[in-house]
Amino acid sequence: MTSSRAGRPLSREAATALAREFHQEDAAAGWTRLDGLTSADWPRLAAALRSRDLRSSRLPWNAPPPADAFEALLMACSHNGHLRERALTSRYFTGAFHGDVRLLPIAVVCATDHVPQVREAARRSLERLLGKADLPGTVEAADIASLLAGRSRGDAAALTVAILRREVPGLLEAARTAGGPRLRRVALRLWLEQDPAPEDLTAAALAEKDTLARTAYAEAVEASGRAACAVAPTVLVEPGRPLPPGGGPYIHCRMPRSGRGRVLANCG
Repeated sequence: MTSSRAGRPLSREAATALAREFHQEDAAAGWTRLDGLTSADWPRLAAALRSRDLRSSRLPWNAPPPADAFEALLMACSHNGHLRERALTSRYFTGAFHGDVRLLPIAVVCATDHVPQVREAARRSLERLLGKADLPGTVEAADIASLLAGRSRGDAAALTVAILRREVPGLLEAARTAGGPRLRRVALRLWLEQDPAPEDLTAAALAEKDTLARTAYAEAVEASGRAACAVAPTVLVEPGRPLPPGGGPYIHCRMPRSGRGRVLANCG
């Protein structure tokens, strides 16, 4: 599976060029090109592959099922909804033996398809493919779902949570540290439901770079109020003023409603 944080996302033009190249290469070369994709690349690539002038979109609606996993990937991104559904119900997406975990990212994208039958077929294939995925592959699937959460169809937000609730050792920890910002925020919320130890909260808060996630961490640290955290009351730091002497380290928490400065949680 690909890394959810590697490289820069494809531009729309690059995704279109890559989609055209797929139809000129064999399956082995195509899979090699997919190895470097990020989570953000998959929705763009799927959209590019739906171009009407690509071979997979020119197939008749009653075309036979895909002959291999790579053909299944291309067909699942066809402009024709009948073909997308046919690909997603093929053995390469749903088969106990032939199911190919490399198709998992496309199954996640198709779970938000505008055609209900395609969405349903994708959801059924997800359960099979997620059962075969390793930890990085599961994190990537959740990362892709989190990026699609803004779509009005398919309820990708609920899908993100459902993936993260799977019984995969280390899944929440990996999602909190290796996923994109949206995924880290969702994983953080689920992790906080488990009432983590104060020292774990503090360490995670100090390591977090995302502002919204860091604020949630800081509020959780402050709310815990346990001696193990040595949490002092939050302090208001006026713009341009130095940090209060002593204490710390401080977690840059949030802007107060007054807008006068920045509230910091003291974890010293």
